[in-house]
Amino acid sequence: MVSDGYQSHETREMHKLAFANSITLFALPPHCTHKLQPLDVGVFGPFQIAWVKECEESAIEGDPVDRENVVEKYMKVSMSWIHLKISKMIFILGLHQALLGEQIELG
Repeated sequence: MVSDGYQSHETREMHKLAFANSITLFALPPHCTHKLQPLDVGVFGPFQIAWVKECEESAIEGDPVDRENVVEKYMKVSMSWIHLKISKMIFILGLHQALLGEQIELG
């Protein structure tokens, strides 16, 4: 689990619970969270919206997310979300090539 490293966000109880549940804690260095905000906007935020939508739709359909199906439903969302991002990237690269006549080398 990643935290912003702010002292009040990490308590002794939190460390004990993490250890007891085999959770590794990572604290970001002070004063660097602003550099990571693009991830919130471009990656974590949209993914969270997709996950909440899946949870709500599942509940409406009478199959709410629970400990028996959480991994399956999470993987469904993550795979479709990753597929969408890759499709957008391929479209953008193809559009770039079509408009500018340049091929972008990936790697």
